[in-house]
Amino acid sequence: MYRTAPGYGKSFHWLEAGWENRETIVLLHGLMAHSMAYRKVVPRLASRYRLIIPDLPAHGRDQTFRSQMLGPRVDGMVGWLEQLLAAIDAERIHLVGHSLGALVTFMAARHRTLLSEVATVTLVSPGIRLGVPRWTHRVVEKLPFRLAKLGASPLGMRAYEPIQWRKSRMTSMEINSYVEPFRDPERLRFMKAIGTDLVREPDRLVGAEQIDHPTLIIWGDKDHFLRLETGKVLQSMIDGSHFEVLEGVGHCPMEDSPHEFSRILDRFIRG
Repeated sequence: MYRTAPGYGKSFHWLEAGWENRETIVLLHGLMAHSMAYRKVVPRLASRYRLIIPDLPAHGRDQTFRSQMLGPRVDGMVGWLEQLLAAIDAERIHLVGHSLGALVTFMAARHRTLLSEVATVTLVSPGIRLGVPRWTHRVVEKLPFRLAKLGASPLGMRAYEPIQWRKSRMTSMEINSYVEPFRDPERLRFMKAIGTDLVREPDRLVGAEQIDHPTLIIWGDKDHFLRLETGKVLQSMIDGSHFEVLEGVGHCPMEDSPHEFSRILDRFIRG
């Protein structure tokens, strides 16, 4: 589904399921992914909830990145999220973010006035503390574009697949679905710029204590991208938050362990 974003003059794109259900879950994916990242949990959750799975700027079929009003910065994606939620027009939203999507969710949740329609927040392997040197952004910024193209190719995806997922492996069709959007060089350049901005400020934990939404944190104990200890710190900073660790699961719990992921999320939302 495409929906015009008034502030950008371009279109959001999202997948939708469970239209007949009253409660809405919005699921945000991570860097270099798109709405397909949640494909394994849709059958489990759509029987109870309306699911909205948008493509982040420059990912999937999103068109908002083509607007001159939206730059490739993580901070700018907070405003993007605010407009997205307004476009969805639901009274009660459960907001779920993974990795980059979780960082954007976290940053928005720190500003209490931005997420007035959000009932709960779920942070899945959030990219809040990256554990990289502060000069990393200079290296990423100078990476030749052809290397970015290689990383966004089927070969590149296969190369880091064992790091990203512990149990799950993608079919060739799924791999092609992931990389197809990045055959557009403008998308890839925008995505690379977001990645550069992401590592420019590798520690964004400041302000976590300001979050007052009911919050669930989900982490895989085999996540090789983001340290499990960060989840423990985050839980200690967000009053009343819940922390769930999935055993044998990597950076993408919704792909590695979709049944357990769905069960935990449903239990949290139902209270």
